[in-house]
Amino acid sequence: MSKNYKTLLFAFGLGTLGAAAQSVTVVLNDGTQQKFCTDYVRQITIEEVKPQAPTIALTQIEIPYSGSNFGLKLTDAFGDNEFCLDCKGPADAQYVTTGTYVVGATEGLRVDNSNETFTYVRSGDVKKGVKSGTVEISREDRKYTILADLVLADGTQTRGKFIGELPKFSYFIDMTLSAASYNTNPQPQGQFYVKFNDAAWNCEMAVVFCADPAATTLPAGKYVYADTEAPGTISPKTYITIYSPYLSLKPAPGTEVDVKLDGTKYTVTMDFIYDNGRSGTMTFSGEISETPTFTEAPANTLKRAPLPYFKPKR
Repeated sequence: MSKNYKTLLFAFGLGTLGAAAQSVTVVLNDGTQQKFCTDYVRQITIEEVKPQAPTIALTQIEIPYSGSNFGLKLTDAFGDNEFCLDCKGPADAQYVTTGTYVVGATEGLRVDNSNETFTYVRSGDVKKGVKSGTVEISREDRKYTILADLVLADGTQTRGKFIGELPKFSYFIDMTLSAASYNTNPQPQGQFYVKFNDAAWNCEMAVVFCADPAATTLPAGKYVYADTEAPGTISPKTYITIYSPYLSLKPAPGTEVDVKLDGTKYTVTMDFIYDNGRSGTMTFSGEISETPTFTEAPANTLKRAPLPYFKPKR
């Protein structure tokens, strides 16, 4: 309620103040009271407040398409309520841009409501188009909050809220890799050029591990990014290519890679700081195919030259 009270003070007989301080008591609909000293009151304005629609907890998220035009499909735990939103962000967007998306706007962050195939709200079996409203998207570390406050085509209001990580098109560039192989071209001693890709071939990358020159396969251990090519580092030759949306990335200082080995099965966790300022985690679990070769044989595989044979004198 506003603190402009002048209009109704005269109705209460409080327009002219005497020596004694007087007060106005406001009784709200729920029975609670608020008392205001008339010395601080100039006008009372009473406004009708419409009740806000309850907020539906949305726990599942899909991003069916991404880019400057990306889709959000949000559902509750039971699939009874579904919010589908056709969002439009910057033309060069490489991840979901945070901010307020306005339904029906023609520029800036917006939700296109011109086609109910892409923007609608479903409750049970009833699907309705969206007339107006906003979708606010914010991020704290890896967790996104998406709050949709919408007026539907029939004039009813609905609200839905999602909190969690995005499965794709996030600020964080994460990937589960499905295959790994050694580059069979000869490498310097102790360097292991390992190529990776995901199952959909949306990501191709190579990590150049620098290890003990005597090693014949990639050793387990922790590796950090450095340009020294010293054992325990990954080389600047490392690169990451992602095709949709297209990104060509290199590691930056702060990158760490953990390699575990159980028999012939590797578990590789790569926590990247990328050269574009973003970060993410790439993971691989499985065997590394092919056999590494080196420009010079590692020390433990060098063969000694045979000793000369001297025929004994008789």
